[in-house]
Amino acid sequence: MGKMKEMPIEYKGSYLGKMFRLSNFASMDEMSQREYLARYMWEVDQRSQLRSAMNEGLLETARRMKLKGYEVDTISELTTLSKEVISGL
Repeated sequence: MGKMKEMPIEYKGSYLGKMFRLSNFASMDEMSQREYLARYMWEVDQRSQLRSAMNEGLLETARRMKLKGYEVDTISELTTLSKEVISGL
């Protein structure tokens, strides 16, 4: 049986998807594994930076809404930030 090159779409986000990626990783030579891990770590870092920037943007939006007189409940509903976080701004 030959090795699958791409993960079937129905595997994504599931236990089978994790096993598929692990199997592919295990079949790589050492250099390919290092390259894969370096790329993976870079992607994780990029997502983390994006998430942080988005959170800062939400906080700034909530601050501005608060200054404009929006109710804390409304700000919370629109930004998904907790009322406690908004009250602390």
